[in-house]
Amino acid sequence: ELDRTAPSTDRSKVVHVHNGITCDGCETKPVIGIRYKCYICDDFDFCENCEATVEHEHPFVKIRDPEAYFNPHKLGP
Repeated sequence: ELDRTAPSTDRSKVVHVHNGITCDGCETKPVIGIRYKCYICDDFDFCENCEATVEHEHPFVKIRDPEAYFNPHKLGP
């Protein structure tokens, strides 16, 4: 399993690793960089490349930092 953050070639930026997340467009696992989670579908994610090149009928939530994301689909009683 990869670290949650990994240094990029540009030392001023941090590249986030979304462990346990697979891109539903290209099957890359884990998603590295920005993750795009479907706002409507419970379990549908794209990597940056697929979000830019593959069609999907719903809007996405742009997630840079996996630690900061709150999933509203996981709310329970």
